[in-house]
Amino acid sequence: MKTNWFTTALIFLFPVLAFSQTAGELFTESTALDLFGAPLANVTVNHAEFESAVTYASASGDKIWFWFDETRIEFVITGRDQKPLYFNGTPDLEGKLARLASISLVQDLLNSNPGQPVHLQIRPNHVFSVQCGGTVLERIWPCPPSCN
Repeated sequence: MKTNWFTTALIFLFPVLAFSQTAGELFTESTALDLFGAPLANVTVNHAEFESAVTYASASGDKIWFWFDETRIEFVITGRDQKPLYFNGTPDLEGKLARLASISLVQDLLNSNPGQPVHLQIRPNHVFSVQCGGTVLERIWPCPPSCN
């Protein structure tokens, strides 16, 4: 009978666990440097402007998409509907790599460093990070395969 209870519990818990995952992880600046290397490219965004993009993205879901082109150092931020909320080059998404982060983590990053500029960064091995003050958002999901 224990096996049936365990199997039943897994069946009910799997959907909750599978779809409640947080996309990304916050690190101190020194830990991010040790784990992921120094930024190869950096674009600075005004805190209020970035926060506004996050607020608009939150209206369409709990994730935010960061699109970037490593060759031209261009970034685009979108919500679930893929409408550009911020961009520093062209808003065209074609040819750009995408990363997906939980809005709650992005808000935690901003709230822990009020008024500090936000840095969108490319690190070695196509690693994308968002830094604000001494806190870095990393381990953001690549899209594809994790696009929801």
